[in-house]
Amino acid sequence: MRGLILIIMKKNESIKDRLAYLSRYLKEHPHLVNKIHQQLLISLHTKNFISINQIYNEALGSKAHKLMNSLDPNQGIAIRWDNKLRASIHSIVQKYSAMFFTTKEIENIVNLVRKREEAQTLDDITKLPGISFKVLAMRLKEYCSLPKSGIELTLPEITGLKVSLIKKFISDQLEFINIAKKFFNISDIKSIIDNSFGADEEIGKIGGKAAGMILAHRIITKEKEKFKMEISDDLLIPESYFIRSNVYEDFLKHNKIGYFKNQKYKSMEQVKNEYPMIKEIFKNAEFPPYIVIQLKRFLKRVGTHPLIVRSSSHLEDNFGSAFSGKYDSIFLANQGSFKERFNNLLGAIAEVYASTIGPNPILYRQEKNLIDYDEEMAVLIQKVVGFKYYDYFLPAFSGVGFSINEYRWSPKIKKEDGLLRMVVGLGTRAVERASTDYPAMISLSHPDLSPKIYYRDIKQYSQRFVDVINLKKNRIESISFTTLLKDENFPFLDKLVSVFKDGLVTPPFHKKFFSKPEELCITFFNLLNRTDFPEKMKLLLKTLETTYNSPVDVEFAFDGKNFFTTQKITSRVFYLNTKDSQSM
Repeated sequence: MRGLILIIMKKNESIKDRLAYLSRYLKEHPHLVNKIHQQLLISLHTKNFISINQIYNEALGSKAHKLMNSLDPNQGIAIRWDNKLRASIHSIVQKYSAMFFTTKEIENIVNLVRKREEAQTLDDITKLPGISFKVLAMRLKEYCSLPKSGIELTLPEITGLKVSLIKKFISDQLEFINIAKKFFNISDIKSIIDNSFGADEEIGKIGGKAAGMILAHRIITKEKEKFKMEISDDLLIPESYFIRSNVYEDFLKHNKIGYFKNQKYKSMEQVKNEYPMIKEIFKNAEFPPYIVIQLKRFLKRVGTHPLIVRSSSHLEDNFGSAFSGKYDSIFLANQGSFKERFNNLLGAIAEVYASTIGPNPILYRQEKNLIDYDEEMAVLIQKVVGFKYYDYFLPAFSGVGFSINEYRWSPKIKKEDGLLRMVVGLGTRAVERASTDYPAMISLSHPDLSPKIYYRDIKQYSQRFVDVINLKKNRIESISFTTLLKDENFPFLDKLVSVFKDGLVTPPFHKKFFSKPEELCITFFNLLNRTDFPEKMKLLLKTLETTYNSPVDVEFAFDGKNFFTTQKITSRVFYLNTKDSQSM
């Protein structure tokens, strides 16, 4: 021990300085005095500086020897500290802490106690019935603002707190929680809260679609270097905002239209006939004043960037059922006056709310025996991934990746390696089959293996129309690819197209090339054959499938610089329409 003391004394800090430093912390946190001393005592013991028994014996003095001699060896003893003994132990703990710990180490131990106290308080609050969002969010922010110390809470402590917060704000589905607790950080949950809207008095969740997207991204970013693509420095998710599920209930109450929830008990013919009328009632209904204020602030913050308003119900992306495509998702060009943009935003949210009682979700819930479930609808609002190109806004490409490939046009293709369904522009043509057009179909086991036998097939069955947001007309529209291309400065063009000329299809050899728009056809040849994109997508999908222990689908988009995963769908095996047999 003497040698250790001499080593410490060689440092600039004196024992007196450390005692003063510790004393200052104890005065700053009087409610934590006992716990700070307890943690210092534990740290001294576990680091083998001095044992707890030695400190107790020193505090007891001569009484320790008499006490030990009087003990019956066949009986145990439990000593409860009186105030005098406690003060003596605290004094001794301070003395040895100043001997063996630097001021930085003392600070770390104090911060650990503070963090543990805040974590326990936060965990206790999450379990209180009727706790308000405002109070819980405030305590979470206080916890996250604590200094980062060299000593952290134990894994069980952190896991317990994460589970409590996930249940409160994100999902109470056990299958989801079992995975999420391994990948979410407390700071991730705080970020969700910071970007969410709803009443201060009520707790609402962000819904299945939002939860699935965030979890998929956390799974991927845990080993981000493994998924880093040649085409993108990072894997991102779009800037996202969340209208919590309690707002939906407040919307129904505010307009006294909660009775529409009973549509699910009507015949499907009635549901179909009445839905157009109900949609108009919802779109013209009033929103509670508190959410109007919050959404106005949000719209001022994001400006005129195009938006997509997505459903995020509690049932979406649920394990064992997949509601993809059953509820509405609405693109907003978000151009024009603030009043016009705000009214369009409210209309889109109301339309998503109305879709909860539309024919498709009700029919699907009947099939899954979920009709009596009291569906709650949260809303996910995202900035659209893309770039401005003249009067248009669109991503370079987007699509859906499937971890299981149910469509194999060659015995060489491996089902388990997955499939991509890709288009230039907005992903609507990849998600929703267009009867007059053909997305690219890419086997991830053999990305260069096309179902087309002849060169003429490549041109004939390639994508010809592109879905874009027309910023000038303030709407989404479909235009021909040749109309879209104003010049060769379209981002990433050399990776998207091949040149069809004199009966031959040739991919560009350079980033800058000169061809007439009508000579180009969308093949993604250079993207698939001259980058690591297919390999990384296969790895991404397989990682998610393994983690979820279920087939997964992932929507994605690329803005010419960064690659985004925009949505994740689980537990859904995709079967292709027979019309896709000619697509690539």
